[in-house]
Amino acid sequence: GKAAHKLASGALTVGLTVLSRLAKQADSAAKRGDAETALQAARQFHAAFAAGQAALAGYRRDRLTPSP
Repeated sequence: GKAAHKLASGALTVGLTVLSRLAKQADSAAKRGDAETALQAARQFHAAFAAGQAALAGYRRDRLTPSP
């Protein structure tokens, strides 16, 4: 729960809203003692992070790289 809470805040800070939402779900479920729901959300962290990382890389490439 504590790790998911920190992940939710950090992910939101850098614009990874899907990862943040999943982490909030995991945190809330852990606080309720619902381990299965927490684990279901946590199993999606990697894919959400990878998708967000790809989106951030595309933004950096398209918006922040100077054109020749």
